[in-house]
Amino acid sequence: MFFIFPKDQEGFSMIEIVTSVAVIGIMAGVFLVNYGSNQKSSELILTAQKMVSDIRIAQNNSLAFLDIEEGASGWGFYASSSSNSYHIFIDQDGDYLYDMDEAISPHQIINLPSDVVIQDMQVLESGIWNSVSELNIIFQPPDPLTFINGVDTNSTRIMIGRDGGTNFETIEVNFFGLIDVID
Repeated sequence: MFFIFPKDQEGFSMIEIVTSVAVIGIMAGVFLVNYGSNQKSSELILTAQKMVSDIRIAQNNSLAFLDIEEGASGWGFYASSSSNSYHIFIDQDGDYLYDMDEAISPHQIINLPSDVVIQDMQVLESGIWNSVSELNIIFQPPDPLTFINGVDTNSTRIMIGRDGGTNFETIEVNFFGLIDVID
């Protein structure tokens, strides 16, 4: 038994259906490709914001005199270009630099995501940005003074990015203690 459509009813032709499906497929493919790259970009932005937050925690702990004993200069942030982590610590000996013996409680080591690396660290000295392999940021209460690699008149930039990638985020800390992600 066959059903026969009346002549006055029309439907979509096979070409129209195939064309519509092809357009939807192309749009879905473009969306999926962009979704993956946007997800990686978002992870990089979140990592930069987490690092900024951790630097601010060191600054706030220092301003609150949290666990600071006699002779200590304050809380600090330390990063090395040869490591995939950074440290939040108390500068116990007051030299405004991270020392291995300061790796005690309440010292924290924060690991970056596996595919995010510190691409470059720079310190502004006499108006010139110079790359450094180690970066120390110490916040000394109560003023607050900000010491970058032992000097209280420097500013610094930390560039983090994907391993082998061209996209990166830049974190800047100036000698006033202002911390931000810049474009």
